[in-house]
Amino acid sequence: MTFTAFAQAIAPGVGTPGGTVTFSDYGSAIGTGVLDGTGHGTFSTSSLAVGNHSITASFGGDVHFNAAGPSGVYGFHVGQSGALVAVGSSPNSSVFGQAVTFSATMSAAGAGSGTPTGTATFQEGHTVLAANVALVAGQATFSIASLSVGSHTVTAVYSGDTNFPATTGDDAASPQVINKAATTVALQPAPTPSTPSVFGQSVTFTAFVRAVAPGAGIASGTVTFSDSAVPVGTGLLDGTGHGTFSTSSLAVGNHSITASFGGDGRFSVSGPSGVYGYHVDKSGTTAAVGSSPNASVSGQTVTFTGMVTVNSLGAGSVSGTIDFKEGSTDLTPGGVNLIGGNQATFTISTLSQGNHTIAAIYSGDGNFLSSTGDDSTAPQVVNPSGNSTLVNVAITSSSAVYGQSVTFTATVGFTASGFTPSGTVTFRDSGNVLGSGSLDASAVATLSNRWISCWPSLDHRELWRR
Repeated sequence: MTFTAFAQAIAPGVGTPGGTVTFSDYGSAIGTGVLDGTGHGTFSTSSLAVGNHSITASFGGDVHFNAAGPSGVYGFHVGQSGALVAVGSSPNSSVFGQAVTFSATMSAAGAGSGTPTGTATFQEGHTVLAANVALVAGQATFSIASLSVGSHTVTAVYSGDTNFPATTGDDAASPQVINKAATTVALQPAPTPSTPSVFGQSVTFTAFVRAVAPGAGIASGTVTFSDSAVPVGTGLLDGTGHGTFSTSSLAVGNHSITASFGGDGRFSVSGPSGVYGYHVDKSGTTAAVGSSPNASVSGQTVTFTGMVTVNSLGAGSVSGTIDFKEGSTDLTPGGVNLIGGNQATFTISTLSQGNHTIAAIYSGDGNFLSSTGDDSTAPQVVNPSGNSTLVNVAITSSSAVYGQSVTFTATVGFTASGFTPSGTVTFRDSGNVLGSGSLDASAVATLSNRWISCWPSLDHRELWRR
């Protein structure tokens, strides 16, 4: 504002005063002006406070003119200056987890001047991001790293002060784009168990997903594990960014394990990781054999059963064959196929009398090792067929005369089921041999003899088995 005062001589004095004029506001001097050749003096100021003012002027006098004043009061009002708010961000485009700094700059609008003071509040829509941030040299700043992926419009609201009103202008908003953060995925160097494992044993692989700077935070979602680029399973990331996958289905041999991150709403996909070489060995086995019956008689059918069990670390169903051997003699050339995944049976009725040791030898397969352990033999005792019993003796008629041919019949049975005896039966009369007969296919022997005494009865006859 510029104020002008005019000093002039009072008649009968004449002339133009020189010197200075002092301007006051409510009696307090606020500035001076030098009188020009017309007696006018001016004073300009931009420091008047907001509110009403009473401006007066006083002439200080010179060598020709006396001092004069104060003048009459000039009432003057100063209103608040308009304020401009401008918001910017750095960087303008960022990634999730990256810190973004927003700056709000306040300045006087229009004819106003000066530096606003007070605070600014940053918000997105109705959500306050930072409240009452103090202005320093007319500027307020705050940083945030938690903006979600997408486009954001952040505004600054100026609180106002004595000289500047509160405001949110058209320039008070800053668009900000948050992109997904890049990631890396890596396999932990020590699976459980470490290589090698055995077929059927459970193996656990762990992958770790990290944000690539300037991104930050913990990724969520899943990690896919692959073997020679073929997916074999997935793991859900935990609160530390680790995902695990366990399997007991890895085939025997070498494996090339990698991991890939599928991304989520905040982090980009990544992978595959570096290759982790892993090896699976064949699982060990134990073969056992049993027999039924465990003790038999000559000619009796005996069933041997061989069973294969997988050692404690491994698992799964075995295949292949079991060879039953006695010493170097292979009782089942080519082996007997396993039935039901773990056992094979073999029957024999030609074992000789005496003690036998039957071994079961497992051949192994693509996943399991062969075995001939201590439990793979079964002792078998074959007894003589001395447990035969006489079943029946019969003659063809109830009476006979001397010289008449008489036929005796003996049927022989055994306690061992499924066995038909062979050989001869000797018939005796009071210890005297009458004759013998060969057993036929039905275990029946007959004797026809016409050289027999005339007996009052046949109660004294004897029949011995052989």
